[in-house]
Amino acid sequence: MARLFLWLSPLPLIVFGIGNWYVGQFEGWGRWAAAPVLLVPILLSLGMGIAGGFSTVAQRRSGKPWGEWLSGTLIAGGLSLYFLAELVAMQFASSF
Repeated sequence: MARLFLWLSPLPLIVFGIGNWYVGQFEGWGRWAAAPVLLVPILLSLGMGIAGGFSTVAQRRSGKPWGEWLSGTLIAGGLSLYFLAELVAMQFASSF
């Protein structure tokens, strides 16, 4: 199961790249209309990151090797973590 998760972990990044290319094809208000396409890979990244986090903790508690789970989780959840960090930075910058 860990190998399957590791192989699927780049999927949110790939889907985001395709979605970003698709949104880039439009100009002006068309980009705003097409931008919700980018929510799908971000939510997929969030879901895979949460699932991978729980699986990593379960593997670690059972004493089994958990390095593959951790690396897959960081790859899969990295996109949502990036946007979360960007949101926090924007809120921090606007508060001063």
